[in-house]
Amino acid sequence: MSVLEIANKTTSVAAFQAAPSKEPTSQLREAIREQGRALEESCEKGAIRDTLLAAWWHQVNLWLGLSSTITAALAAFAAGKGEVLLQLMGHHGAESAAILALISAILTSTLTFLAPSEKAGAYHHFSNKLRALRDRIRSFIEIDCALSGKDATLSDRFTRLVRERSEIDSTHPIVPHWAYDRAYVEMKKKLEHKHFLETARA
Repeated sequence: MSVLEIANKTTSVAAFQAAPSKEPTSQLREAIREQGRALEESCEKGAIRDTLLAAWWHQVNLWLGLSSTITAALAAFAAGKGEVLLQLMGHHGAESAAILALISAILTSTLTFLAPSEKAGAYHHFSNKLRALRDRIRSFIEIDCALSGKDATLSDRFTRLVRERSEIDSTHPIVPHWAYDRAYVEMKKKLEHKHFLETARA
């Protein structure tokens, strides 16, 4: 469920609370809990998605960094010990040294242009923000909604949580489509594992 859909349903919850009704207030509180669980699940998926992206960019940074360092070292060795390569590889030694230097330059430029370390850090930062928001939503559902209090207060708190999620999304980096699919798969595995543990404890 998207944040926009949650926000629309939040408006409906607020309207339901404002309108006079003969139904017990527990219905409104249950509606707030239901939308809170949907928002919690959305934050959980987002956190998993950003964790996957952070890990992927970290691997890219590691691969590019190691490749660039190794080829730069080989190119430097070839430049300083060119006669050794000439003896080992014949007339191809000079060409090999030039190719190594070119590969090193390309890898270094790619590393600078993509800045994978910065991207990994950014996605990790947003993953932590979404997990922190998820924990607050979980506390809101399990504790705040269970305590006696005005339903209008609960509705206002939930609206603030939805607004915070919208603010996170507004500053979030662009997400590739494959990350959503991977996050869905990982979320499904997590739910299945949770259900298995609950069944085992029963």
